[in-house]
Amino acid sequence: MVWQENSNIIVMLTGLVENGKAKCEKYWPDVKTEINLSSDLKVRAQLEMTIGGIVQRQFVISTQTEQRTITQLQFTTWPDHGIPVTTSNMIHLRNMVDDLQNTNAPIIVHCSAGVGRTGTYIAMDTLFHKLDDKGTVNVPQTVLKMRENRIDMIQNSNQYMYVYKLLMERESLEETDKDVTELQSMTSSEIKKMQDKEFNTLSSWRFGEEWQENHPQLRTYKNTSVKVWDNRSEMIQQLDASYIQDHGSSEFFIAARNPAPGEEENFWKMIVERGALLVVDLDNSIQIPTDAALQYEAVLLSVGEVIDNNLHNLIPVDLRSATKAFPAKQLMLMQVKGWSDVERPPKEIDFIKIIDEMQRQRAKQNCHGVLAACSNGSTRTGTFIALVNILERLKALKRVDVFRTVKDLRDMRPNMVDNKELYKYCYSVVMQYLSDFDTYSNFK
Repeated sequence: MVWQENSNIIVMLTGLVENGKAKCEKYWPDVKTEINLSSDLKVRAQLEMTIGGIVQRQFVISTQTEQRTITQLQFTTWPDHGIPVTTSNMIHLRNMVDDLQNTNAPIIVHCSAGVGRTGTYIAMDTLFHKLDDKGTVNVPQTVLKMRENRIDMIQNSNQYMYVYKLLMERESLEETDKDVTELQSMTSSEIKKMQDKEFNTLSSWRFGEEWQENHPQLRTYKNTSVKVWDNRSEMIQQLDASYIQDHGSSEFFIAARNPAPGEEENFWKMIVERGALLVVDLDNSIQIPTDAALQYEAVLLSVGEVIDNNLHNLIPVDLRSATKAFPAKQLMLMQVKGWSDVERPPKEIDFIKIIDEMQRQRAKQNCHGVLAACSNGSTRTGTFIALVNILERLKALKRVDVFRTVKDLRDMRPNMVDNKELYKYCYSVVMQYLSDFDTYSNFK
């Protein structure tokens, strides 16, 4: 079909396996290998790279007399029958498709059934084009027209409302994604004006809880809440904690408020249950035993020797179940120093080093999940996670979008980076990183 239709782009919106169920056969070869499709047609995989939650693959499909290059973009963070937690990766995906498209040949879009996620993406793309060309759109009419060509395109109301959310952002929000060279060429006054405008837009735009309460179909922040099983009451206990997508698709953060009195045991149980074997304490206020072990009803907590650094402490923590409900877990607690005043974060160069150490510990612990905590779970924590994601994207794409990074965080947890000075600080850290790029080009 790809050869027949002369397509050069495939948009894949499903995983091969999701929730233990096969969703799609792997129809491409491994990198640097090829498969014969027929006596006269073969496919070779040239490269594969991951850009945030998108995997980009390049294939060469050839006959004895002709060869063509095909690009596949696989979006990896879209649950079947659901919607993505945020909008920005979807918009970035479409931008990548637009940048790659250099012919009038059709783009091939598929998911598992080819109607829900596929229909949502095609509706978004179609409506964006109409909005750009005519300035107006008719969503119901567009979807009905799609269903005349293929039944059940856009499967449920959540996906339908997600299209409206994408359109609303497209129409109302300016483009804020910048190449690093563009950012570096801006004057200080231009950057300040941009920062003020972006933060004011964030403050007036209801991305968070209040807005989502009035749009229950798009209540993504409730889907990111972290719950803990309480053995005593056999009820789900909900802490003030939220799942946050990493820039990549296979890793995650948990943004959490420091435990209040009486919540300590459930806090540590949450860490064990969710596999967050690295905990970043951003205001140095998580209580741990200083010498002897600390016994809760169902959890025994003990610590190892503190590794003292001028920017942070690293403290090995051993967690055991008094009831053998879970195997013993060893994790690392990273206590960040020097951020007692929320509006006076560490120096930019020091913050980069703190993130660097977090990434080293994450790799050393071999953990996909990192829990970041502060007094409200949003201000310091939001700034920290925002900068991790901003710098990871900068390294991968040489692009910076502070506004959409923070907007996405607020979709997952209300009030993230709710302080204007810290929003500006995100830019300061980026500029510091860029000025020292040669030093930090291998930073992981």
